[in-house]
Amino acid sequence: MRPLSLLVVVAGCGFSAGDPGGGGGNGGSEIDAPRIDAAIDAAGDPMIDAAIDAPVMIDAAPDAAIDAPPPMWTIVDTLTVSCLQQATTSTYVLLAGVTYRLRSTGTCVSNISNGSQGDAEYTFNPSVINDSSGGVDTGIAIDDATTGPTKNPRWGAFTTTHIYEVPWVGSGTTIVARVHADNYSNNAGTLTLRILNLQ
Repeated sequence: MRPLSLLVVVAGCGFSAGDPGGGGGNGGSEIDAPRIDAAIDAAGDPMIDAAIDAPVMIDAAPDAAIDAPPPMWTIVDTLTVSCLQQATTSTYVLLAGVTYRLRSTGTCVSNISNGSQGDAEYTFNPSVINDSSGGVDTGIAIDDATTGPTKNPRWGAFTTTHIYEVPWVGSGTTIVARVHADNYSNNAGTLTLRILNLQ
């Protein structure tokens, strides 16, 4: 009896002589992966490239209106007002319809014989405070030449600091300040009047 020879054919393995690792021509992910990545890297991502290449934006200059300091009441004129009968005219023209502030400071002698003093609204000595004397509303009047029981403006309640401030609407011209008193011959000294504008 002849010996039986068995021939085994292994089909479908697809080994290639050029693949020493036995992976086959196109079959291994380790071979294909670099080729896919290379294609993506070469093409690039347009959106990413645009973001990288975009110019750097520099902040705009600060808005002057936002950064500007808030308006403040600012002294625009200072008048020295005699406590005698002379009138004093401002050098500053107050625009029509614009509201300013008038600030009076200081004291002067309202009666030389008894040492009484006066400010923008009152006459006083250590024990007595008067808003008028001899039928005259005493103190600084603005654009008001007639002495009498009233004057313009009224400066408010008495204060020991003798600092008074009132609003005043301009009329397109200067203002004239004078002290009203019942007897100017008893008076001496000056008061200070300042005009303030919001700017």
